[in-house]
Amino acid sequence: MKQGLHGKIMTYDGENQPKSVTMDGVTTAYKYAADGTRLSKMVGGEVTFYFGGVDLRKSGEIETHPRAPPQWRPPLL
Repeated sequence: MKQGLHGKIMTYDGENQPKSVTMDGVTTAYKYAADGTRLSKMVGGEVTFYFGGVDLRKSGEIETHPRAPPQWRPPLL
């Protein structure tokens, strides 16, 4: 567990990816596949599932949101 800016508390998994983030009493929990890709995010009663380039959110009704492709960035030297 690490404490970040403004009282944010973060926990990490064995691959050093965020497992949970708590700020102002609200916890966001993340789950990952074996290859490290994010599978889901849960905040309160809302769950977002990640499938390729689409996010599915479940909070009463299912919504789909296309995700923008990641921006390429040159490696840091």
